Amino acid sequence: MVMTRCLVEACWDDPPATADSLVRRQIMNLRRRFEGIGLATRGGGYSLSLDAAEVDHCLFESKLHEGRTKLMRGLAEDAEEEISSALDLWNGPAYANVRGVYELEAERARLAELKSIATMSLAEAMMAQQRHRDAVTLLSRAVEAHPLREDLWEQLMVALYLSGRRAEATRAFHVMRHRLIDEVGVKPGAKIQLLHSMVLSDDSQGVRWVLSPSGRRDATPP
Repeated sequence: MVMTRCLVEACWDDPPATADSLVRRQIMNLRRRFEGIGLATRGGGYSLSLDAAEVDHCLFESKLHEGRTKLMRGLAEDAEEEISSALDLWNGPAYANVRGVYELEAERARLAELKSIATMSLAEAMMAQQRHRDAVTLLSRAVEAHPLREDLWEQLMVALYLSGRRAEATRAFHVMRHRLIDEVGVKPGAKIQLLHSMVLSDDSQGVRWVLSPSGRRDATPP
């Protein structure tokens, strides 16, 4: 439920005396425009009752969970289909047209993190089917959007290496390293440095280990 005062604060820096009535009028307009929307008045505020299947972020999370479950079971093709369907629900950043509402910031960040997880899971499903070039294309776009995420760079390096593009995998590490140092003043973490060493030494077993469940948990190969 969202309290009326929260809606007033979100709409006006300096609310007029008629703010509450203006909010009520807009609620009435919404009910007329979207008949059966399930927008109810409750104790000083409003609530919206919808089936989870009607809400994009609920549907996205459900599909992502199902896809990751299939991926863990070794059903890479089915996982790719489910996760691709989840990502297709996105059309720009979450709540992009709603600004200045503090309560949404944490949810916006949570959904952005889940989208990155979905992207990495999709790349993993592609690589499990030996479609490393498709994974490279997907991950190249991802690191452009999130240039400071080492986990995305790790996957891109693995995909490049498994595509037979070892030199480009090494170059990707150096691009990422320079961006981290230049933009936030930190060096790459131990795990991606280890991956870089594996690429340099042409350690294919070690590079593949990075994609394994144990490789995703820590930076100590067997």
